[in-house]
Parts: sequence; structure tokens; C-alpha cells
Amino acid sequence: MDIASEECLESDQSTASHVAHLAAGTLRLNVLEQRWPLHQLLGFASRNNPRRGFLLVSRVLGRHIPVAPQRIAEAAGELAAQLESNLPGPVVFLALAETATLLGALVHHAYGTLTSREDLLFLQTSRYLLGEPACFAEESHSHAPRHFVHWPRDGALRTMFAAARTLVLVDDELTTGATMANLAQACQAIHGHPLMVRRVVLTDFSDGPKDSAVSLLRGRLMFEPNPTFQVESIPSSTSRHGSAARLVDPGRLGYDRLPPWPLPGAAGLAGRRILVVGVGEFTVQPWRWAMQAAAGGAETLFQAITRSPVRLGGAIGSRLILDDPYGEGIPHFLYNVQPGRYDEVVVCHEPGARPTLPGLDGVRHVELSL
Repeated sequence: MDIASEECLESDQSTASHVAHLAAGTLRLNVLEQRWPLHQLLGFASRNNPRRGFLLVSRVLGRHIPVAPQRIAEAAGELAAQLESNLPGPVVFLALAETATLLGALVHHAYGTLTSREDLLFLQTSRYLLGEPACFAEESHSHAPRHFVHWPRDGALRTMFAAARTLVLVDDELTTGATMANLAQACQAIHGHPLMVRRVVLTDFSDGPKDSAVSLLRGRLMFEPNPTFQVESIPSSTSRHGSAARLVDPGRLGYDRLPPWPLPGAAGLAGRRILVVGVGEFTVQPWRWAMQAAAGGAETLFQAITRSPVRLGGAIGSRLILDDPYGEGIPHFLYNVQPGRYDEVVVCHEPGARPTLPGLDGVRHVELSL
């Protein structure tokens, strides 16, 4: 997607410095190392959040910008390849909700494929409380600050989690590093032995040591807030679904291998332009649906609905405000989806968590569950 007029990105290739002019302020970035170039990884926008004015908009994550599903797997594979193959085990891969649930699952899968190890557990944090919480951590700048980590329900996986020697934290980006530090500390508190911690992100702007995190790009940033910037008022969501939603994503309660779910309707779409949409934390199975459609010859892009409130402008060209499919009354959003661009928009959701996408034609809902 082209950068909109509100974001004017100035770049000096001789010094790898970049300046993004946003409604919320001016963002200055210096690239120190890159495996993938900045323009392939990021756009920029203004958060609708008084705690942090800027948003690094990933072009490969499938959250705010539609992306080919294969591209997300490529990024995850390159990140996994940078991790040591002999990390002390068991190894827990913990992805931060909601943004990195898919990225973390794919990094876990890619690392397992590369190493053929069987002592690898995947978990994702959740904004929803279910099962037995092991710990929680706060994300101070977020619109939804609390992350719950749940004990695996399966006995063998619970034992693996308790015996973990390495914690691999996965997120889309690293700036202050506070959220990951809080999460690592919370996980360490429930273990009776030290944990080795590795951080995996698409972009690292923490200004830490060179080996502080595995990433595709490392740099520094500075943000100068616009004192006249005002946060928009977003209409509140209705709670039409109540408690009907069933949280069935296995990542919230842990797995060592992703269970093979049925993917109804993903075949026979050759030649069609398809957008596959996941919902919030529920991204891995919708991504698998998108991969199957692409393998069958459909021109397929993937992204997920988010609770993240972002202002129009910059890398955000359009925005749909949606009712909360999980019945908590929290507005959800779908960004950068233009009416008429796709033959079909396929929304893959958990049982009872069916979102309505106003203003889009050709919407099909697919309920996914074991």
C-alpha cells in the first residue's frame, strides 16, 4: 500500500536515517543492521492512544496490512534460523498477544523443523482469562495492557512448561523492551531454576547490544510528540454475542505440535482474489486456511482483525470499526481493506465469535474448530 499524505518518509540512504512525519509527531529512525530493508518491513502511523503516539506498522505480519501468507512464513523462518540450535531444553516459545500470535507459532514450527527437536512448547499470551493462569504481565503503553500466561491443560505439556530451561519471547517489535522484561520476570518467578531468555522480533529499536534480540532489522528511534495532537473518540462496541464465543485456539493452553484442524472450503478457489481474515488472537488456523487456498491457485492475502486503535493516515489508508465478536464491548478494527478489491473476503473465526464487516461485499464466514 502506498504511504498516505499524512506520512512523509524522508530517507538518507548514505546514513540509513529516516524521518516519518505523522499527525502525532515526528519519528526519526537510524538503521544499524538489516537482513530485510526497512521499506519492506515497516510503514508508520499514529496510534489513537495517549500513552504512545506512533505505531510501527508491519508490512509482513498480517495485522494492519494484508500480506501474502507465504511472506509471514518466510520472515518467521529467517528469525528461527538465527536462534542457536542447542538452546537448553525444554524450550518454551511464548508469543505476545494479540499481534505476534501467528509469528510466534511459525517461529516455533520453523525452529522445530530446522532442529528436529521434540522438547519445544508453544504458548501465546492472551487478553482473556481461561483455564489456570500461571502468571501475567503488563504492557504499559498498550490499549489492552494485561497479558495472561496459562498453564498447559495437558499433563505432559504442563510438566514441560514447569521444567523449561529456555524462554523464547516473540513479538513484532522491540522498543523499550519493558513488556518482554516484565513477561520474562513473571515467568521466572514461577520456576525454581534460572531461565535463559531469548527475544525474537521483526524489528529491534531497543538500542541494546547487538546480540540483545534476534531480528530482521536493528536500529534506533526517537519520537518528538506533536503537542497539538488529540486522540480521536472511538464509538463504543456493542456486546451482541455475550458469552457465546468459545476460545478454542490451542495456543492459549499450549502445544508441542500444532493439531491438524479441518479447513472447510479452502479448496477449489483457483484464480479468485481472496482475502482471509483472522480474528484477534485467533490467527494460526485462519493462516493455514489462507495457505491452503494459495496452494490451490487462489490469489490470496491474509490479515487479522485487531483491538489496536490507529488513526487514519500514514500506512493506514482505511479503517472499519467493528463490534466486539467476543462480547466484551471492546471495539475491533480492520485496516487497509478496500471494497471491491477482492472476489471474496473469508473470515475464519472461533465458534460464536463471528464478526460483521460493514461495507464489504462478498464476505463469507468460516467457523474453525477441532
